[in-house]
Amino acid sequence: MATIKERLAALESASGTKQSQKSQKEAADVGSSKDLQHPEGEKLHEGMLSKPAMFGATKRWGVLFSDPLLCLYEKQGGKHKGSIALVDAKISHADDTVQIREASKSVATKFKAGTKELAAEWARLLTAASTGEAVASSKPEPSPAESPAAAAPPPATAKPSA
Repeated sequence: MATIKERLAALESASGTKQSQKSQKEAADVGSSKDLQHPEGEKLHEGMLSKPAMFGATKRWGVLFSDPLLCLYEKQGGKHKGSIALVDAKISHADDTVQIREASKSVATKFKAGTKELAAEWARLLTAASTGEAVASSKPEPSPAESPAAAAPPPATAKPSA
């Protein structure tokens, strides 16, 4: 008597639907992890987040992209550690914690933002990104004209005459 694996293999080969494990993995990667690791949208917001764990917390540098996508890195400019697709995601926050539940997942991911204000800002930006609204950080980087370096030089001090 044939085993279940043997019968399944015979059915797949007879129907011509069998794919190699490598091609199945490649098919699963299309439009998922490859795109999630290399977002093409512009950076909208970034900052340090910590992911609570059973024994402490894992710090991650979070970057919100216009794709909409939240990418997590070891540190600012560091190795990519994961991404969260924000299309139709459910976002909530309480105290200093932001909760994100991707549309395709049943369990939410929680992050601590450090303060209530930072958590509220992250939640606002993530919610806007997940619903397709225009996202603008409340703390834009100063333009070159507004930066202190572009300000007029300080007046020269008069030297006492001898």
